[in-house]
Amino acid sequence: MVRKFELNCLVNQQELPISFYVGDPQETSHPIGYQMKYLTQKGVTVPEDVVKSITDLNEIAKRNRVPFEELLQYVTDELNSGSVVKDAFNKFNEISRLFEEGKNKKDTNN
Repeated sequence: MVRKFELNCLVNQQELPISFYVGDPQETSHPIGYQMKYLTQKGVTVPEDVVKSITDLNEIAKRNRVPFEELLQYVTDELNSGSVVKDAFNKFNEISRLFEEGKNKKDTNN
């Protein structure tokens, strides 16, 4: 099964999300190798850390005999859920800070 993923790439010195279509790669191919080659010709650069992470995930998928695209989806979902939790935590801290500031102003005025 092929799945669509967004990866941050450099386009004219700007980081932008680019869509990649990932399936279970051939044994000798990098999971996004052909797409990277095409995009490089168009002036798009996939950061080395992203390429290394995908390479590492592909090796893990092979060792554990799981489809690469499923492992990539799982990791992506986990990272995204972590950012949702982090955002909620930061929002809670901001609300708490504002509440404390309001409480302190009220106590100072009395």
